[in-house]
Amino acid sequence: MLLHNTSLMQSPERSSNKAFDFIVFVAVFLMSAVGAQIGPLALNFLGSLILLAALFIRQLGSIRYISFPILNPYFGLCAALLFSSLCALFQLDSISANLQSDFISSNLTLLIQIVFVYLPTFALARRETCFLSTFSRALIMVCRIQMIWGLSQYLLWEFIGFDLNQVVLVDTLGGLGQETWTALINLGGLGGVQVRMTGINHDGAFLGLLLIMGLVVDKNPTFRILYSISMLLSMQRTTLVVFAVLFVVYGLKRVVHGSRRKIGVFTVIGVVALVASAIYAFISIPELGGRLVSLLGRFTAESASNDVGTSRHVLYLPAAVEQVLTNGILIFLFGIGIKSSGMLFSAFDSSIAGILNANMNSRVWAIESDIATVIAGGGLVGAAAYLRMYLYFLDSRDETVRALSLALFSFGFMYCETQLPLVQIVYIAMACLTEKVGARHTVKSNISAAKNTSINAGDVAIHTA
Repeated sequence: MLLHNTSLMQSPERSSNKAFDFIVFVAVFLMSAVGAQIGPLALNFLGSLILLAALFIRQLGSIRYISFPILNPYFGLCAALLFSSLCALFQLDSISANLQSDFISSNLTLLIQIVFVYLPTFALARRETCFLSTFSRALIMVCRIQMIWGLSQYLLWEFIGFDLNQVVLVDTLGGLGQETWTALINLGGLGGVQVRMTGINHDGAFLGLLLIMGLVVDKNPTFRILYSISMLLSMQRTTLVVFAVLFVVYGLKRVVHGSRRKIGVFTVIGVVALVASAIYAFISIPELGGRLVSLLGRFTAESASNDVGTSRHVLYLPAAVEQVLTNGILIFLFGIGIKSSGMLFSAFDSSIAGILNANMNSRVWAIESDIATVIAGGGLVGAAAYLRMYLYFLDSRDETVRALSLALFSFGFMYCETQLPLVQIVYIAMACLTEKVGARHTVKSNISAAKNTSINAGDVAIHTA
């Protein structure tokens, strides 16, 4: 979990309760359903409002004032994104007349979310003693549900041709704001038409993000194996790249520094059996083999060269840097707003204008790369605040915070995530935990220093006598 020693975050005066746990779970679940909406209201934003309301009501009798830690790197990121949204409004003349209202709306929406949702949630979460343990449990449960749903999606389609998302989300629930929740991929002779796992999401990339989060925060070995299998079946390149990054970094760390636990014979046998079973399954089942071959093909230069979407992803980052350097001091410092970061490519002359699709040139959009989004949307100030926050997390004394920040930062090279409410709440949880663990370490260091001073003073007294 995000928190290994949950007693640190709980006290007899304000322990967790089932009602609060359930409300936080519902909020996190709604935030995980990217793309779902009721009327104009997105369910992931509704989840963030429910979480804020739960924290506020829980502390209603004890709130006298709310303080904001202005030196905390998460607060710094929020402040930078606020400035970027405000300064973006000065670029309105560069936006097509038919897109100006959407451009204003996207930037004002982010401003409202930060001022009235994310910052108050951060302030209240820092005061709530059981927030971290409750949120951690909810996040793990939601990651498990999304993973099981995604696996069910694949298996039901594969063995009986049952479209789970179509039946439940469209036919039963009316679509939740979308015409379809099913993404298909044609593997041709390698396996025919197959469903892409999306979970309860409109984009499989966000299921991949949840699988990565689950792999990091969920310490149950069985579920970690299921997360890994789900990643292989999901056909998501970014997810597998992040999985490889975590495996290499923490595998090398264990080799260099040694493991604190001895690896048992049964563990070795289990791993070997799992790998052998996976190899046999991919060889003997054509559909699984087809997925693997297709996935490997998506990584190859030949495949990537014919995939305009892949080319765009590769070019987003250098193009974003080029754009903020060549479009005036205001954009250089504050960008054009992270919810409208793509407009720096479509509304201004850019080197990748030729590979933007018609949809990108006809709407206000954000770049599908978190790093490029922060650079183009937040400028130098936003990028510096973003980097400072991640360095703060990577320097945390909590290993799970470090692993999760590495995973999110790596994921951000290929997909945008910072503007998602769930990722914002994860940032808040990591900021709170890093702050609390650091404070506890400082207290321990001060106590240890005081003891040493006392011992040294005693030695001096003895020698003097």
